Formats: sequence, structure tokens, C-alpha cells
Amino acid sequence: MFSRFVLGLLLGVIAGGGGAAYFFSSGGGDYLIATSEKVRRLEEDLRKSERESEYLARKLDEVADLAEKFEGKFEKLETTFTDLTARLERILAEHQARHGEARPGG
Repeated sequence: MFSRFVLGLLLGVIAGGGGAAYFFSSGGGDYLIATSEKVRRLEEDLRKSERESEYLARKLDEVADLAEKFEGKFEKLETTFTDLTARLERILAEHQARHGEARPGG
């Protein structure tokens, strides 16, 4: 009787170990991990982070485009200001030459 019990226990341990080894080597362990609540929560956090990253990348592109647009407008404004300054200097020089007056502020 006792030997039957030991033999049954030994067979159970061997069969259980073999079954567990087969279960984990065939991908069953992956299923257990994938269905756990913590893994699902981490996967959802990862998806959320990826969405936020994509959103921030789009916003960064928009800001870069806007900066380029402002740069172009600023360069145009700078050119206009330079042209106006040169024109004013020329007009003041002509006025001084005609009237022989000293330049204001100078």
C-alpha cells in the first residue's frame, strides 16, 4: 500500500513536471503572462505613451513650420526696414545738400 502511494506520488511529480515543461515551452506561459492584469495595464500605458509621443511630434512639426514662416516674415521686415533707413538717409542727405542745414540729431 505504501509503495503504491510512493509510486503514484513519483509518477505524479514526473507527469506534472513534464506537463509544466511542455506547457511553458509551447507558449502557454506567454498566454498566462499576456492575460495578467499588470501586463495589460502596462501595454495600455505603452499605447498611451506612443499616442502622446505621436501627438507631440506633430505639434513639434507645426511649431517648426510656424518658426520658418515667422523667420521669413522677419527677414522681409528687416529688408524693408533696411531699405527705408537707406532711403531716409538719402533723402536727408539731399535735403542737407539743397539747404545746407545740419542734420537733426547729428
